[in-house]
Amino acid sequence: MMEFVESQKGKPILLKDGYRYRKVRINVDGSASWLCLVTFCGGRLRLQGETVLIVSEHNHAPDVSKNEALRSVVEMRRRAELGMEKPRQIIQECTNGISLEAAVHLPAYVASQRAIERRRRRARHPYVDPRSVGICTSPCLPIASPVEAMGELPVVLIQGIGDPDGIAEEHVPFLKKNFSLVTMKELTENRQHFREKIRAVYVWETKPVIDRELLQNLPNLKVIASAGAGVDHLALDLISSFGVKVTNTPLEVSNATADLAMTLLLASARNLQEAIQIAVSSDTQQFFSNWMADEVTGATLGIIGMGRVGLKVAQRAKAFEMKILYHNRNQRKEEDERAVGATYCAKMEDLLQQSDFVMLVVNLTPETCKLIGERELQLMKPTATLINISRGGVVDQDALVEALQNGVIKAAALDVTYPEPLPRAHPLLRMKNVIVTPHIGTATHNTCRLMMQNMTKSILAVLNGHRIPNEVTSN
Repeated sequence: MMEFVESQKGKPILLKDGYRYRKVRINVDGSASWLCLVTFCGGRLRLQGETVLIVSEHNHAPDVSKNEALRSVVEMRRRAELGMEKPRQIIQECTNGISLEAAVHLPAYVASQRAIERRRRRARHPYVDPRSVGICTSPCLPIASPVEAMGELPVVLIQGIGDPDGIAEEHVPFLKKNFSLVTMKELTENRQHFREKIRAVYVWETKPVIDRELLQNLPNLKVIASAGAGVDHLALDLISSFGVKVTNTPLEVSNATADLAMTLLLASARNLQEAIQIAVSSDTQQFFSNWMADEVTGATLGIIGMGRVGLKVAQRAKAFEMKILYHNRNQRKEEDERAVGATYCAKMEDLLQQSDFVMLVVNLTPETCKLIGERELQLMKPTATLINISRGGVVDQDALVEALQNGVIKAAALDVTYPEPLPRAHPLLRMKNVIVTPHIGTATHNTCRLMMQNMTKSILAVLNGHRIPNEVTSN
């Protein structure tokens, strides 16, 4: 049990563990946890050898109960595990009548980064369990978290809250625990107040739009966290020129996107959209006894782009006993191919000619823009279906419309188009053999929650100078 041993006023107080003085580490980089848990009002912390000295300069602080102090310790541990912003000063938040403003003027410990980093590397344990720590019974104060002590959380720019372009309202409580949120409307209305405070941009559904003007008006911007795997909506070279980091969430989207891919494949094969219209139409008097559609069992699926999502699609297709072909920049490992029963096609043309269903699962880059055009569509079977879950720009839509109208291919199922949404009079929206969904590949409660949590971790990592999960570079 660790205890606090107090000497006379003005003399050092040592943290004593049994009969040995115990080295106590103070967190200033967000990755370590707070081991200096409780001190005295106005006390100054000072490192000396293996010990932390607490020099008591004031004895007028009100008592704080053990339970209150312990709650503060638990909260500090939670914030430390989240990796909150580096404290430049440790300021005790006073209770029972002493205001925060008064506490700001009390002495505070400012450690050299080098000294603390040296002690951090030598530390054996990441944190002390608060339940094992004795709370000082002398007049003391709970230590506020560093960001609370400085008066505000990191300021993050968002498009808005709620439809049509904002973040989901159910995500707001979690985000507000870690950030102070500023909407684009608030920034526009009070630019001078917010421009130097904003440290990160939270991009959801490609909003807010990141352009040169916005970057120039946010001089302290450090990171842009974007939901989803695709980053074609971000000018990476431009952003990098401002010294701003970019992160995305590729690992969180794979399952939901692959689920939708199979949904579109099955719905198109069974002509589900037209079937639903017949079932609900006020003109329907009886169902057709000769209604026919296609089976997927035994059919050939050609996957163009065998990354994380493509492999997940293949796993699902295998369960439907489909034959799987794939084309990728690089052939996958033999064990991956064997696990899903996939065969590599070095030439995309070979895949197009053999497949009953062609699935597009590639990122939109200059190389993949209009990857599927008139020539590629002509290579496909007249009974084939094109399914696009990547980006609308991967397909030449004019060529696709013509191919569908002329029977070059049988059908198409598209979760992505260009633009989004399509003009209401667009031919693709009027065809019975086309299914269009509103870019909902990642739109599940669980996936969106995971993306939000990942984006939060990424922002905090950048602001605390840690290794950045899923950093995206211009390369």
